[in-house]
Amino acid sequence: MTSIVTIGVLLAAAPPAAPAKTYALIVANNTSLMASRPALQFADDDGVRYAELFGLEADSVKLYTVLDRDTQGLYPELAAETEPPRKAAVLDGARSLFAAMRADVVAGIRVVFYFVFSGHGDVGEDGEGYVHFLDAPFSRRDLFEQVVAASPATVNHLIIDACNAYVMVAARGAQARPAGDYSSLIRELVGKQQLAAYPNTGVILSTSSAAEVHEWGRIEAGIFSHELRSALAGAADANGDGQIDYGEVAAFIAAANGALPDPKTRLTVFAAAPAQNLAEPVFAAPGRGARLEVPKAWAGRYYLEDDRGRRFADFNKQHQTPLALTLVPRPHYFLRSDAVEYRVDPAADGSVIAAGSLAGRSPTLAARGSANDAFERYLFAIPFGPEFVTGFRQAQLSATLSPAVVEVMVPGSALRPWRYGTLAAGGTLAVASGVLELWARVAAADYRDAAGSPDQLADKRARAEAMHTLAMLSGGVSVISLGAAAVLSWLDP
Repeated sequence: MTSIVTIGVLLAAAPPAAPAKTYALIVANNTSLMASRPALQFADDDGVRYAELFGLEADSVKLYTVLDRDTQGLYPELAAETEPPRKAAVLDGARSLFAAMRADVVAGIRVVFYFVFSGHGDVGEDGEGYVHFLDAPFSRRDLFEQVVAASPATVNHLIIDACNAYVMVAARGAQARPAGDYSSLIRELVGKQQLAAYPNTGVILSTSSAAEVHEWGRIEAGIFSHELRSALAGAADANGDGQIDYGEVAAFIAAANGALPDPKTRLTVFAAAPAQNLAEPVFAAPGRGARLEVPKAWAGRYYLEDDRGRRFADFNKQHQTPLALTLVPRPHYFLRSDAVEYRVDPAADGSVIAAGSLAGRSPTLAARGSANDAFERYLFAIPFGPEFVTGFRQAQLSATLSPAVVEVMVPGSALRPWRYGTLAAGGTLAVASGVLELWARVAAADYRDAAGSPDQLADKRARAEAMHTLAMLSGGVSVISLGAAAVLSWLDP
């Protein structure tokens, strides 16, 4: 999986105080401005679900979308409250929110603002990235000049789920880069250009390697948006502090997609924390909404559905820490795994339900067909927890730092190509070692928890040991390569 996280999310700092006021502007558009681009099915559903989740925390939420027939049937009260996602209307709504924010800031109140888009994205003939509103393109320049620069909020969070989403925050012409080569793009993003001018702004955005928005009918949502909401609801809170930071979000989505065998279905995720406070949480457990507490001893793959059959969150939990999910108000939920299901009945807003005290029963859902077998089998197949986050951050740190050295290369030295070659090899092998060790731990956990014949168990153990051995070999060669790079640097400074 291609996944790049800025170094900002890898550094630790004291978390800020909880925001006093929160505002959210959400735009979700199924349609495209291009006749050749097929309409999406679930962008409107994603918009509603973002509004539900942020509504637990936000003082004001504006949702711009057109709900299709099925979604209006599930949310009849919203049909009259939403506005079509036309450009002028969205910008008017933004100005209205900004006026309220300015009054809060003058009063000394800390303000957090979310801008969320779900829908299609493209690149214009001039190289400018844009997303598709109902009646007009909304460009990168529009985003920065009329939203980010105009926002008086203490902190801005930008969330974009669209094909070609990265060009919304990248320099013009970024689409010309080789596929998968995003290292220099990210350095531009957090360096001299773009976000550096807005140190109070963080970004989370995604596109698949096939430049398509991936939706899945089983969850009736965009896959990235569902994974992100699962993370923000609490599934990504690896350290249990009640706050989801940018690094935890990136690691959670990496784990959720890491087992997909087809590169075209994997997500490329960008997560850049606000430069002003690298520990700024994307979302903190709100005071509203019930909480479902999953005990530390529970491990494995679970998903949560509400009383309407709508998938609320997925997670694959390691056993190092407990997990607490914030629930939007619904009469009841079902927490399910392949083997058991639990009915969850939130008693009241703010109530806490201990999953360990619930009575399990056999799943009531019938077996499903194979149309979405790959997503059913491989999404959320890798367990997530503190160990995964630690390994992921170490791997990302190596991947982020090692390519940067290429920028200082100058001609005129015979040794420098060898120096940078060994340095790049060392960094790459270090990343490979970290990934292999993560897979070794997953395989070891599979061996410990598995049941079967002695031959089957021996195969699982051999697989885990082989991965661990490869990880150690990669790490050793990495150390040798980096040592050689150091010697070459001394010979030719």
